[in-house]
Amino acid sequence: MKSKSITRRLFIQMIVLILCFSGMILAGNTLLIKPLYERSIQTKMLNAMEGLSELNYLASKEAWIDEVSRIDSGEAFDITIESEAETLYSSSMEIGIREPVDFDRVRPEDGDLPDRKPIFPIHHVEEWEALADGVDIGRLVEPRNNTEMYVCKMELDDGISIYLTQPVEPILDSVKQANILLLSGTVFFLLIAALIAFKISKTFTSPIKEMQAQVNRLSELDFTGHVEVHTGDELEALGNDIQELSNSLQTALKALEKEIDAQKRLISDASHELRTPLTLIKGYADEIAAGYVTDVDKQQEYVAYISEESAKMKRLINEILELSRLSSGRMSLNLEACSVKEAIEGFLDKYEGYVEEQDLHVTLDLFEAEGRFDAMRFEQILANYLSNAAKYCDEKRNVRVFMEDKEDTIRVNVYNSGNAIPEDMMEKIWRGFYQADESRANGDSFGLGLSIVLAIQELAGLKAGVYNANQGVVFWFDVQKCE
Repeated sequence: MKSKSITRRLFIQMIVLILCFSGMILAGNTLLIKPLYERSIQTKMLNAMEGLSELNYLASKEAWIDEVSRIDSGEAFDITIESEAETLYSSSMEIGIREPVDFDRVRPEDGDLPDRKPIFPIHHVEEWEALADGVDIGRLVEPRNNTEMYVCKMELDDGISIYLTQPVEPILDSVKQANILLLSGTVFFLLIAALIAFKISKTFTSPIKEMQAQVNRLSELDFTGHVEVHTGDELEALGNDIQELSNSLQTALKALEKEIDAQKRLISDASHELRTPLTLIKGYADEIAAGYVTDVDKQQEYVAYISEESAKMKRLINEILELSRLSSGRMSLNLEACSVKEAIEGFLDKYEGYVEEQDLHVTLDLFEAEGRFDAMRFEQILANYLSNAAKYCDEKRNVRVFMEDKEDTIRVNVYNSGNAIPEDMMEKIWRGFYQADESRANGDSFGLGLSIVLAIQELAGLKAGVYNANQGVVFWFDVQKCE
């Protein structure tokens, strides 16, 4: 299915929103402005009627004309005041806008218009409605020019009638002009808004596209890209998370590649180590089976060789399996609070026969300290270090086990006299089956012992290491202190 562009969708949604908003304003202007305008006119007419009803029109014109002119000033409606016999006042006629329908006299140059007959065409008004008490409103179509007008009337007790008139056409023109202005403004605003919406949509979607490109690269295991989003919001946080994920995946992939290489190397080295005893076993067994060894003592000697090489193979296979379990995390440690000093002394008591057999001169430099460790793994590490020391000791055969108090740990050290380890070998010897220097190892490899030590310490979250000391080498490992 073809994907839809977020930029396009966001742009269209913003334009539709703008059009809907403009349409609502246009509809509101068309449907509401006329009623509001009419309501405003009615209110103004009613207020004017209240002021006009308080005047005494039976008095001389000078007594009330100024007040009528004040009320009439600035208003859009016309005021007509009539008695039963004449028109007392007509603002449209006073300012010369129009003449009465039945006005058949020549208008004087100035001054009052005497003997005016009533001029308001009251009989043309239809459907009067009560606007207030004594005040009615209706519509009139003026006979002369067919102009529709609002008419508001009030009849006073003294025979005076007051009419207020205002044309409807200006209201309709106002609505029309407002709509034209609104439509023009809407078109102009829509163009501006379209540019702004496009810019906003691009600004909003650009970081998303950048993050999408990075995710696509990650799916292809390409970690060369870099996400840089500086929006200061959730998008920036998401971009940072994706970049952190990329860095983590890159680190994990490198670690995995390193682990795979190590596994391949381990398998290769293990195969090499197993080939030698298998070759010997096969050779001795073939000679016995072929009847070349007829002497019973010689046969027993060959059987002893086969048994010895089989034991080596069994030990090597067990070490490989144990290293695999430790490295994969399938094995857990049984941590207990124990005395580090007593654990070391107890180990050496068990290995007393081995120490005598190897002619080692072991000295101790210990102090009382409590630690949390797996007693079996603790002894396994010491056994590897002691075996390593016995293998690489010089003719002095000196071995020293001593403790150091660190900040959060207790460091257990095993020193053996002998040749120093070259600096470029310090890290390599922790790899399984690493071949040592001829002068130190006499052609033997380090085996898997140190790899197992490192795996145990990594499982415990602690460290192990080695350094050259005075006329010898020190292997060490840390034990967690008891709180």
